Amino acid sequence: MIKIRKRLKAGVEHLRSFSLKKRLILAGSFLGGVILLYALLSMFCLSRSEIALLSLRQSIEGKPVCHEDCLLARSAWEQLIVAQLPASRRLNRRFARNFQDPSLDRDFKKELVKISALAYGPNNPPDYLRAYLNNIQGDLVVQTMIISLFSDPSLFSPTLMATWKAKAENPQTAAADRLAALTGLAETQDDSLLAFYFSRLTADDDLAVRQEAVRAISNISDKAGYWRVDQLAVIKKLLLDSRVPNLLRADLVFLASDYYSFFPSETLSVLTVFYKQTPSLDPVSRALAADAVNRLSRTKKLASPAVSETDWQAYYNH
Repeated sequence: MIKIRKRLKAGVEHLRSFSLKKRLILAGSFLGGVILLYALLSMFCLSRSEIALLSLRQSIEGKPVCHEDCLLARSAWEQLIVAQLPASRRLNRRFARNFQDPSLDRDFKKELVKISALAYGPNNPPDYLRAYLNNIQGDLVVQTMIISLFSDPSLFSPTLMATWKAKAENPQTAAADRLAALTGLAETQDDSLLAFYFSRLTADDDLAVRQEAVRAISNISDKAGYWRVDQLAVIKKLLLDSRVPNLLRADLVFLASDYYSFFPSETLSVLTVFYKQTPSLDPVSRALAADAVNRLSRTKKLASPAVSETDWQAYYNH
């Protein structure tokens, strides 16, 4: 102990012999070393939320089927990340880098979108999500999820909407991406897209895309301003077309029924003609049409056709 004190005392005396300039240089070097050490530790030491993010990614990419224990673990990681994301620049940078990586798993990116919505709220999309929406090469399914979870109108740039319309119209685009593009456009709640929705309903050959077009038409907010009687003629033609899938035809019956508030006599005419001209076509849709006509006209004009239990099960199971 005495030897250590003597050495410390000798070291202090040695430092006192240095000039002021030399002492300042030594102090600066020491401080710089401390800062460098801290930076290195920060670089290589992960926070709890960053570890949770890595664990979540490994779980999602490694376990497509997630059961009870897995779901509980994911939920705990999500909560930790949500709590830290708004305040952590490093965690934000990790999120941004993930969205810049085109090879990243789609399901994990969707998870990041969900976490971002929980952390920032629906009216405050972070910059990395805005950037991803403007990425022409971005995954349409992920972009659609961003639009559906964030309600900021500034997200709907003309470039983005033009890109989605082109994707939805292109028959070379995969059906899943055409569906995602159409869903994204529907989320914008732009009523002026009504004609575009009808074009997808009549021209696309994918059932899910056509059903999404029906949903978009049904959800037009200004129906009085955009719905026209000639649109019922398009719906009627599809109802009578034997090539139309039964599930889509049933959706069209409900869509036609919605027009009754604006064009009552024309609506009843379309549904009645469909019922009478297709006695052997799609009994479920004919039963729905008969019910709509009887309910809307408040009379028992049409007898409900016989529908087998198998037909009803096939309808409800989809």
